[in-house]
Amino acid sequence: MIVATVFFMLGSFFYKKVPPKENVIFRVAGVMKVAIRNKFFRSPPVKRDHWIEYFLDTHKCENDPKCLALRSSKRHSKECAQTKFVDDIKSLVRVTIMMLPVPMFWALYDQQGSRWIIQAVAMDAQLTSGFALLPDQMATLNAILIMLFIPLFQIIIYPGFEKMGIRTTSLRRMVIGGLLAAAAFITSGFVQIAVNETLPDVPGDSTAFLSVINSFPNASSCFVNVTIPGVPGASAYSIPANSSLIDDNVQKRKELYRLSTGDSKSFEVNLAFSGTNCYGHKSIKYPVTLEGGKSYYIAATPQGILHNETHWDKPQEGEGQNAVSINLVSPCNRVSPNVTWANCQNETLKAYADRLALCAYDGTEKQNPCNPRDANEYYYWKDIDDDWHIENFTAWKNSVDDNTTVASMTVYEFRDVKKGVYRLYYVKYPDGNSDRTPSSDQIIAIPVNDVAIEITGMGAVFTLTVSLNGSTTDSVSTNIHNVHVIVPKNHVSILWQVPQYVIITAGEILFSITGLEFSYSQAAPSMKSVVQAIWLFTVAIGDLIIIIIALIPESNLAIEMFVFAGAMIVVVGIFALMAVFYYEYVDYSQGEDDSTASTLSDVENDEISHGKINHGYDKAFDTSSDLRLRM
Repeated sequence: MIVATVFFMLGSFFYKKVPPKENVIFRVAGVMKVAIRNKFFRSPPVKRDHWIEYFLDTHKCENDPKCLALRSSKRHSKECAQTKFVDDIKSLVRVTIMMLPVPMFWALYDQQGSRWIIQAVAMDAQLTSGFALLPDQMATLNAILIMLFIPLFQIIIYPGFEKMGIRTTSLRRMVIGGLLAAAAFITSGFVQIAVNETLPDVPGDSTAFLSVINSFPNASSCFVNVTIPGVPGASAYSIPANSSLIDDNVQKRKELYRLSTGDSKSFEVNLAFSGTNCYGHKSIKYPVTLEGGKSYYIAATPQGILHNETHWDKPQEGEGQNAVSINLVSPCNRVSPNVTWANCQNETLKAYADRLALCAYDGTEKQNPCNPRDANEYYYWKDIDDDWHIENFTAWKNSVDDNTTVASMTVYEFRDVKKGVYRLYYVKYPDGNSDRTPSSDQIIAIPVNDVAIEITGMGAVFTLTVSLNGSTTDSVSTNIHNVHVIVPKNHVSILWQVPQYVIITAGEILFSITGLEFSYSQAAPSMKSVVQAIWLFTVAIGDLIIIIIALIPESNLAIEMFVFAGAMIVVVGIFALMAVFYYEYVDYSQGEDDSTASTLSDVENDEISHGKINHGYDKAFDTSSDLRLRM
């Protein structure tokens, strides 16, 4: 930005700076107000060719300072300054009418930073093992392509069409540019359809989804057999150790129970254990109450049975992250004695409930393994209620029968974590909370034994369950953990967005750049500043269109893309008809330069050219019909 500002300041020396004499916009508004009043409220009305000309009905040159100033020049002693200004406003009205379809283009173009980013967040940005093209980085492709396309169109494409006898007038370019913008959104719509096929199903308002997690370790070879009595069509599953029921559209797996609940309904889930070593457990009838529109899981561990609500929202930051939550079931009496701040060493039915962190782990033991100042390798659960809360679960009393009791676990909320290998740590900040982030040697980090996980891909949603490898009354001291995939990682490559960026950039060259040139060249010299203001105002109207369409209750992004594309096609069709049947080009280039021609209110300059039909568009130079001649 600094470099751009410097170049802008250096370039200012090459421009003629004409101080503004008056607010042209207010003057135009005043003329329009008088014209409307004269047309509808003055009697008897005088027939005029254009409604702006009704301003002249009450105009008297001998009382107008601008007319008197103009007539002080001998060459314009009989001319009327306001008549010329009325003609200029008529040209402004013609150009403004041609701008009416322009906001729809901006409504599409500006979504590169909104809907297209949302689309990219649900795509796989990993191009190689060591390089990822993140969604916000993908958006810079438009800027790069603009720099490449401008000379390409000016040097090759436009002259090439001219040599083939196809004239590339401004309005023709804008029509093609608008169609390309629609084509870009059609392309993005089909990309979104492919993305949607990888996204998880979402329960309806009267349906609840239920998964079951078998958190027994692989070595136990313990299967959890699941049935739900009284539910017609509910499948019976036999879930192997350290696995779970998942939905994955890419792998064609739809294993979650879809239960009709209305607003809320209670179920009894039968869990039967079979295999080499299920720690003496046979079966349990586990009651659970589910609400419609939500998703849940039941986790069976050697320490007990728990259930919780989950969510399926992918990380929205667009930085290649995955969402991770933690169920910490291991009791306090199995926490390392070095974790003195928890004050729960003797508790057998209560879990550690304090700060945790996932820290990058390379397999080696370090004196200071966690660095809070590295946001890419340190993910921290800090405050109770905001970051974690305590819930009850059903714990086994021992490992020889199915007797149970009530214990507490700590549920740590979802955190966005980048891919990598991490180890779980109990964390304490000795200096307390402050606005300053501590260094690695200013915190205490004690590892949670036997808990290290590898997170791959991006866009996935996981739940990590940490429990004992046995009941709390056993002498076992090892932890086990299970990673349950709630939402699979992104699968569609972000490179599939490249075509839509190429198309929208070509459309921008044809529509935006050409439109700006068209509006400026077709405005009378005195109206150029006004027409530029109107052009910029169309951007705001386009953003307002985005807001209005976003209010439509439609959650399918692909349908929204197609709606925008269809609206653009309709608008471009109207624009093409206006170009053919309404607009005629004018040529102001044969008058004096803008600084001279725009001084209708400046007596120091006494000549200005009137707009006229551009004879460069005569039939002698174009064999197309009269209708196409206008366009």
